[in-house]
Amino acid sequence: MASIVRSIWEKGDAEVARHSLLSLASADLNVSAVTARFREIKRNLDGALQTDIANNGTSYAEYIAAPGLDISGLSTALEELARSCWYLDQLRSGRFFFNKVKNLNAQINSYHKNCADLDRDQEIEDKLKEMFEPKEKRCYQTLHIHPDLGKVSLSREKTTLVICHHDAPFQKFFDGEKYKNRVAFLTLVDPAGLVRIRNHAKRLWAIKQVFKDMSKDDAQYDKAKDEQTTIHSELFLALRSLYARLFYPLGDLASGDTKLTDTTLLDNYQDNSSGQPVKFEGEKNTSKGELVIENTLRSVAKFHVVPAASGTDKIKPLRSLRTRVEQFLFPSSGRASWDQILDAAGSRGIMVWAEPGTLERMKDTLLTAGEWRELAGQLMKPPFVEEATVSIEYERNSKTGSITTTDIKLLHADALYLSEDGKPEQKIKHDEATVLNAMVLVFQARDSTNTNADGRPFRIENHITLKQEFLPGATPGPRTLKIGVVPVDATLKYTADGSDPANNVHTFLSKLPAGSVIVGARATAPRMLELMETATAQKKPPRLCRASPIPWGRSGNPARTTECRIQSA
Repeated sequence: MASIVRSIWEKGDAEVARHSLLSLASADLNVSAVTARFREIKRNLDGALQTDIANNGTSYAEYIAAPGLDISGLSTALEELARSCWYLDQLRSGRFFFNKVKNLNAQINSYHKNCADLDRDQEIEDKLKEMFEPKEKRCYQTLHIHPDLGKVSLSREKTTLVICHHDAPFQKFFDGEKYKNRVAFLTLVDPAGLVRIRNHAKRLWAIKQVFKDMSKDDAQYDKAKDEQTTIHSELFLALRSLYARLFYPLGDLASGDTKLTDTTLLDNYQDNSSGQPVKFEGEKNTSKGELVIENTLRSVAKFHVVPAASGTDKIKPLRSLRTRVEQFLFPSSGRASWDQILDAAGSRGIMVWAEPGTLERMKDTLLTAGEWRELAGQLMKPPFVEEATVSIEYERNSKTGSITTTDIKLLHADALYLSEDGKPEQKIKHDEATVLNAMVLVFQARDSTNTNADGRPFRIENHITLKQEFLPGATPGPRTLKIGVVPVDATLKYTADGSDPANNVHTFLSKLPAGSVIVGARATAPRMLELMETATAQKKPPRLCRASPIPWGRSGNPARTTECRIQSA
């Protein structure tokens, strides 16, 4: 007692005035004379005295309770002492005492001091991965934790969650990406909280090292398991409260630009079976962070859930999603390829997110129901611009070459127009057969109300048949050549010198001089012809050289000649 009193008097009048009665708090164990007296009483507490009780003001247990001290935080202080002191232990009754041997905390704290930053950061990343790794992959399919953003690549088909520090250049990364609607960023609410998170991570790494030093038979093994569970929980809660600022893409209706906006991460998710909210507290649902992200984005109308179809109406559940696709992803023409639609969905923030495959299922459902149409690789949304078209069945008379329509069907039209050999269109009847002699017939269906656009015309191209026959003669000498042309309006031209009949100005009408040799003949009509070349002479038998269809550009004035005979004078 004398050593305690002496230490107080040596500190001056102010310290003396502060003490009316002496208590255990009056003993300054940082004074060597006082400490020596206590060591004589309990030598096996020397370790506790040096680290936990008195260490020049740096120990954990100095003066946590004394006359005049606020004890409102005593329970919290005791919990901290239990985790920090190297010799503090606890009886089954719950009472604390200083033991003569080091406790589990001593081992943890020893490793804690030696934990490298890389080991600490790895523990944080492993915990974040455990919390937010996508398993159901409805809202996002890819996860990156504290990445080098220069190595992150976004894809049109998958949504990515990037967990990063507050000072990561995620805005610059976002601005340079094409598929801006395929990424979200989870970052820190308050950077100051990193100190607490890093301390928990170092303790988690330390307890793992402690387990490497002990076996299951170790007296402190069970306590170490409990401590590990506690550290895991503390790290989880610290991460959940700190990584709670979620940036997601949102479209500007006025400008069409896609920008990042932020919201606070919810602390719950929706149970799949019951639909009820469940707290994300970590005891049994540490890995449900994916559902928390989903629930948060649902609350700000960024993630859309398509309800299951009930009954036969499969289109009703798709109504909301369909409206957004038609309003924001289709161009003004109302037509787009499916690839263009998917590109727009991946790049425009005004488009909601949905479960993978939802857009494809919607497309198939709407096409099957006729709500969308597909033509030449292009999807069309309503209102549809129908095309007025016509289909015609017809027969050709082999003797006259005339065309007779046998069945005319109009689609999205009520009037039929005809152009013959390039002449102006004329309206014709479409409910009765028509006989036509032109070489080129172009039928155009029209809607007289102008509701439907003109579609592809129906075109019929006639052809010319040129036939020849040498008639038998009663006497030797020149023979008669019989030439037949179908249709009868065709013009027949000839050549006698081997040149192309197409360039000959002579029209074959009736007779040629005796001894003439025809080596080429050509029948022409507007835009079409067939060619037969033939040769004849007094001493040379006729022969067919060739016959083939050849396009013809000039119309001319056809002679109505069915048969032409070549006779001697």
